Amino acid sequence: MSPCGTKQFGQRRQLFETVSQSKTIASIVKVHVMRTTITIDDEILKQLKARAASEGTTVSRVIENLVRGAAQPTAIAAESRFQLVTFGKGGRFTSLDADRIAASQEHKDLVRYVRRK
Repeated sequence: MSPCGTKQFGQRRQLFETVSQSKTIASIVKVHVMRTTITIDDEILKQLKARAASEGTTVSRVIENLVRGAAQPTAIAAESRFQLVTFGKGGRFTSLDADRIAASQEHKDLVRYVRRK
């Protein structure tokens, strides 16, 4: 048998053992996964395949890790919450009353509506 054939056999055996271990672990831990179909641009797929090869993993695992990362709330989003900074003693900053203004506007609208009839 050629050295190349031995190497391929070793890789296949390692893959088989990894798959067997994964199935055993999945049955013990009861990991639930969903198989799905996605549409990806050919260029992106090439990049994903290259990344998977460089990391020694599968394209599915690379995509899963990317999606998992995108689904996590980011620290930037938590920090970017708006915080109103005020100065002074607090309390009312204007003499206008929004409820009074709304009531006055509503009264004017009713008067205008009644005049049309």
